[in-house]
Amino acid sequence: MRYRPRQEEYNGFMNEFSGELSRHFPDVCFGCFGSTINGDAVYGKADIDGFLIMDSGIVSDKKTVKGLSQILARALTHNRVKTQFNLIDRRTLVDGRFLSYTKDYTNWLKNTARVVCGPDYVSDMRGYDPKFSVLHSAAFNFCGPHSVRNAA
Repeated sequence: MRYRPRQEEYNGFMNEFSGELSRHFPDVCFGCFGSTINGDAVYGKADIDGFLIMDSGIVSDKKTVKGLSQILARALTHNRVKTQFNLIDRRTLVDGRFLSYTKDYTNWLKNTARVVCGPDYVSDMRGYDPKFSVLHSAAFNFCGPHSVRNAA
């Protein structure tokens, strides 16, 4: 039988992950959206959707990225839940051209996402609709959910 995490593990993950982020990376914005934040999650099936926004330029600090991944790994070891997070730098977020989010999606995130810890960088988010061929491909490949940056 396949393991299905309980609500306590979702809560445990959120508490452990956000607590460690606050202690070690207070300038990183951790935001969540979707059913686990809205309160209508089917525990055991739902994942935790979210993002981490680093207060950095396009070139991210390797030590920060490694530290974030270690905190995530520890929290997932103690709480066996599924997550789907995007790692974003603030410069890309503000500029918008290489962010793989369209204007309507960024507006939806601004209205529905909840900042769990860290500074609220969500309001700085700018989607960019006219993504033509190469630019659209580059945005998706570098910053999308299964991108080079977000690959495990």
